Amino acid sequence: MKILYSAISAGALAARSLSDRSCGSQGLSSHQFDITLEADVTGAPTWVQYIEPNKLFAVNKNGNDLHILNVECGSTYSLTPAINATGSSGVVHLGFNKDNTRLVSAAYGNGTVDVWDISSDRLKLIKTIPAPGNPGPRSPNQDASHPHQANLDPSGGYFAINDLGIDNIMILDTQDDNYSAAGVTVHQSQIISSFISGTAPKGAAAGGIVLHPNQKDLYITNRLTGGKSDTLAHFKIDSGFLTPGKENPTGGILPRMLSISKSGKEILLGNQNGPAAAVAFGINEDGSIDATPKATLDLSVFGEKGSGPPYIAEI
Repeated sequence: MKILYSAISAGALAARSLSDRSCGSQGLSSHQFDITLEADVTGAPTWVQYIEPNKLFAVNKNGNDLHILNVECGSTYSLTPAINATGSSGVVHLGFNKDNTRLVSAAYGNGTVDVWDISSDRLKLIKTIPAPGNPGPRSPNQDASHPHQANLDPSGGYFAINDLGIDNIMILDTQDDNYSAAGVTVHQSQIISSFISGTAPKGAAAGGIVLHPNQKDLYITNRLTGGKSDTLAHFKIDSGFLTPGKENPTGGILPRMLSISKSGKEILLGNQNGPAAAVAFGINEDGSIDATPKATLDLSVFGEKGSGPPYIAEI
């Protein structure tokens, strides 16, 4: 298994492994991260995504360029630029349709959503969609629209795009390759704290969220808690409602992105501040998280305070 990171402070991408297997294998067998590859790349790749067989898509949070890099895994490893194109500035998240021919990018910095044709090794901008609605009441975060993610629903028919700036979830309809705002209403069915106790420390907030492929377990990172470590919370999903489980330390401060391994047996997260910058936890049969990590990587590997990986996922 290879675990992929982008480190914004260094403008670098690194593949770090928990075993000496080739790309695409499943499961973790070692108890340490080994550095397999490090490569300088353009800009600030705070979000990347690997698409089989060897394409890595990378944003530049501080610019308007999007990149495709070729990843080679085997006896040697390499990461080489392949294609780049320009679109909206400040992209922070990438979403792909089911057959990986269309890419939807959420431009937090520009208040827009871009739709790309990525079929046949292309990277062609199809359209740019302004986020609908008016900015919210809380300055400065709501002085403008800030699309934050573009997540494909299980049917593959819609993208859900959450917007911090206007307190809105835009539903993008993919039917007939149209990619337009759909007339779909999202109803709120439950409000629950991301803290298992039900009470958040003053100033604390959720930082990341991921749904297990079994559709029964939800994981949320909480940050700005004021403790020696921020936390990872587990919730069970039953009949569409959340039930709190347990909450464990993340091993560091300011957790950002988190993901589930291909086997579904591990959860991977990055802490922006240490001591542990990259962490792999085991997932038990009941969906709970092991308190002791399977593997960690110290912040010093990435650099100074604040330079922990904003992205981590198995490739």
